[in-house]
Amino acid sequence: MPRDNLLLIVFDHVRICASLYCNLHCAHCYVPEEYRDQYKRLMEPSQFSLEEMMTLICRYCLRKVSVPGGETPFNIVLLGVVAIVHASKQGLQVQLNPGGLGQVPIADVISIFDDRERLTFQFRIDGANRETDRFRGRPGVYASVLRQMFGAVNGGALVRARMTVNRHNLSESLDAYLLLSSIGIDAFRIKPMFASRRRIRQLGCSFAALPSLLPPLPRARSSYNGRLPDRRPLAERGKSCNSPGLGKELPINITRCAEQPHVSLADAA
Repeated sequence: MPRDNLLLIVFDHVRICASLYCNLHCAHCYVPEEYRDQYKRLMEPSQFSLEEMMTLICRYCLRKVSVPGGETPFNIVLLGVVAIVHASKQGLQVQLNPGGLGQVPIADVISIFDDRERLTFQFRIDGANRETDRFRGRPGVYASVLRQMFGAVNGGALVRARMTVNRHNLSESLDAYLLLSSIGIDAFRIKPMFASRRRIRQLGCSFAALPSLLPPLPRARSSYNGRLPDRRPLAERGKSCNSPGLGKELPINITRCAEQPHVSLADAA
C-alpha cells in the first residue's frame, strides 16, 4: 500500500506480559509435551523492554494497560512499571493479573495510586474449596488468592475474579460466586474451557452429562444497588434483566443479606 494511503490504526488498551511463559507443568496444559522444552528455552521480556513499552503507552495516550504474568517477574518489574504508569499523569486505568501466590505486595502497589479506582486486580480462582488447588498445580494457592483479594478490597482497589470452568469444576461455579460475594469483589467472570466433541467422546463422556452452567448462576443486572443479584428462574424475570448473558462480568458489589450464607476467609484457611 502506498505510504500516503496507510490507514490510521487507533488503539487505547495494551496488554503487557511480565512473564510470557509458564512452567508448563499443569495437568491441564494445552501445550503438547514435545514442544514444552522448546518453549522453556525462550527468553522472557526484560525490565528494559517493559519500560520501553511504557514510553510508547505514554506517547500515544492510551487509556488502559493490563499487566498479566507470574509472581516472580512481578517482583522484578511490577513496581517500576506501575510507578511509570502513575507518574505519566495520563490517568491510565491499570489492571494487574497476579497469580495469587502471595508474592506480590498488594498494599505497596495500592499505595502508589492516589486514585485507587484506577487500579484493578484480577485474580484467578478455580473453585470453591481447597481441593481445587490440584487444578492449579500449586498447593496453597486457593487460600492465598482469597487473602490477597481480601487485602486488595480493603485497600480500596477494584478487584475482579476469573474462574476457568471445565467439566471437573463446573459444579463449583455457584459456590465460588457466593464465596467471592462475601469478600466484596467488584466483578466475577466465567471462562469456559472444554475439550472438543471428539475428545469428549474419547474420554467416554457426553455433552449431555455436563451440568448446565446457565440456570444456577445469576445473570448480570443492568443496574444494582448493593443487593444480591436476582436468583429467580430466568423464565420468571421477564424484562427485568437486560444482560447479554454468560461470559460477561457479573456485578457482585454486594452487602450481606439474610438470604446469603455466611462464608468467610476462615473457611478457606
